[in-house]
Amino acid sequence: MKTSVVLSAYNGEKYIFEQLESIRTQTVPVNEVLIFDDCSSDETSKICSNFIKIHGLSNWKFVINTSNKGFKRNFLDGFKKATGDIIFIVDQDDKWRANRVENTIIFFEEHPEAYSLCCGFSRFFDNKVLCEHVKVPHRKTNGLKKISLTEFCRFNSYLGMTTAFKKTLLNKGYDEAWATMPYDIAVNFISTLNNGFYYIDKVLVDRRSYPSSTSNMIASRYINQIFVGNRHLYSRFRNINALESFENFIKSHIDYQRHEIDIEQLVLSSRKNYNTLRNGQLLVCICQIFRLRTVDDLKQYINNILSVTKMKKMRLKDRLIAIKHFWNIVQISIENGYSFIKSTEMPRSKHDTIERKQFELIVSIHSIEKGLSFKDKRKGFGEEKATKIIAMLKDYIDNDYPTDCFAVYETIAVLESYFLKKREQGESLPVLEDILSLCKSKIVGDNYCVGGTTLLRFEDFKSDDIQSINHLFSTARSIRNYDAAKHVTESDILHVIEMARMAPSACNRQPVKVYYSLNEKKNKQISNLVPGNNGFNNAIPYFMIVTSSKSYFGLFEYNQWYVNGGIFLGYLRLAFHSHNLGSCIFQWGLRAPEKELRKLCQIPYCESIVAIVGFGYYAAETTVIQAQRKSIQEYISKF
Repeated sequence: MKTSVVLSAYNGEKYIFEQLESIRTQTVPVNEVLIFDDCSSDETSKICSNFIKIHGLSNWKFVINTSNKGFKRNFLDGFKKATGDIIFIVDQDDKWRANRVENTIIFFEEHPEAYSLCCGFSRFFDNKVLCEHVKVPHRKTNGLKKISLTEFCRFNSYLGMTTAFKKTLLNKGYDEAWATMPYDIAVNFISTLNNGFYYIDKVLVDRRSYPSSTSNMIASRYINQIFVGNRHLYSRFRNINALESFENFIKSHIDYQRHEIDIEQLVLSSRKNYNTLRNGQLLVCICQIFRLRTVDDLKQYINNILSVTKMKKMRLKDRLIAIKHFWNIVQISIENGYSFIKSTEMPRSKHDTIERKQFELIVSIHSIEKGLSFKDKRKGFGEEKATKIIAMLKDYIDNDYPTDCFAVYETIAVLESYFLKKREQGESLPVLEDILSLCKSKIVGDNYCVGGTTLLRFEDFKSDDIQSINHLFSTARSIRNYDAAKHVTESDILHVIEMARMAPSACNRQPVKVYYSLNEKKNKQISNLVPGNNGFNNAIPYFMIVTSSKSYFGLFEYNQWYVNGGIFLGYLRLAFHSHNLGSCIFQWGLRAPEKELRKLCQIPYCESIVAIVGFGYYAAETTVIQAQRKSIQEYISKF
């Protein structure tokens, strides 16, 4: 039985030697060792190359990737290149016990039906043992245990560095599972579905636990930023996400659909348990929204507000109304805050993940584009950011996310402009340019974006037709009666949006989306859902729903999606008017029938509904309210 080791390395100079030595000195040698360096910037490659050369390890191969893949893709490519029957997953900073390979081979020889094996491990740091034997659920103490699907779903945190698996497992749907869940969980999940996952309660690996490890950095970020230090809530949230991934995978694979009932029951049970904790988790979310550090701070905040209702002069009725209003505010804030954090920091669906990745590209590349507009540019300006952005772009494309989109085109266009400017300054970045060329080669569509800067003169801004512009502004009214005989066309709508999309947007992220239909039946359905449309139900022929994606904003930009959506609405109204189309903006209330509208228009929950706009061609005569404006003096305050 041939064995292979796949090791993903990145900037591991500090600890990788110990790991290599522990693999080399096994009681039963490994047949093949594959080390993939993911473009390290430290001495990792030198340490690995010298180690192989000094010990004359002809069956060890060291490969430096041409570009940074990320550890997940690095492992997958390594698994496929391995030639062994059994593959060991290896992290660069742990250590093996001398008999790991020997024990693993004996196990697979005695259990030919098995697909993967996880072993016990210890935790240490700086030569200090933190835990001699980390206990996991569902184990047989000091023995061997086959893990059932139910047991695996209840505890799926079997670590990759303790895992060895048969290469044949890769042909049983691993690629699809890998795309939706962590690479090591995918291995043992597929193994469990095939009734072949075992756990041996014997310490065969020593895990190095230190704050800057990849797993700790990722976990700490979520625990501290999202769950205010509550590790338990973070763990439950992860488990729910994992179960949903398992459920979706099983439902989409005929070979595994026999497990569908089991997994559905597990998901329902876990959601029920999770919901009992949800109030606590929602309190954490609301803490973030109110800029409070802990749940105790939130309780104090609530008490301070409620104390207002205890004033002696306040009547009982007024106190009850105040409490009711306050509770409504808290409830709405909790719901919206939870939805926001779920869409941004913990995206569950592929749609939410893609939206978030596109946001990161747009915001990051905007900082480069702003830098290009500076008069005096320092030597080396933007290089660190450009390196990071290209890595993000490559990761986005490697994950097969849609590339025919503004985020990708804009990123490429600005980077090309940036590299051109660098060459003009006598500075070139050939490695980054090569990676960008590689990214471009994987894109099918034509790039419509032009990046960088352009020079405009005063004459370009100057308008000689102030009268027409003033007329456009002063005659725009909210219209509720239209010419029913004249139908709005697809071309009309596209021309209006063409103008409205010029609305300014924070960091050019453009989170707004417009939903519309020319179908009469659908527009009547929308008309019945519109707040403030009483008495005009059949008078407005068309409706447009304007949304703004929460995925395009960070935590401390909470509610800014409404600001961006509002600016767009102003432009949209004038664009309609300039095309001889009337419009009326209906604000979307907090108690509006949101579920019905989302279902009808297929609006995802990561997008907030900003407003509904009724529109159509002006009638020959229309009665409108005067809607007198305040005086200029009431609008301004000089300081």
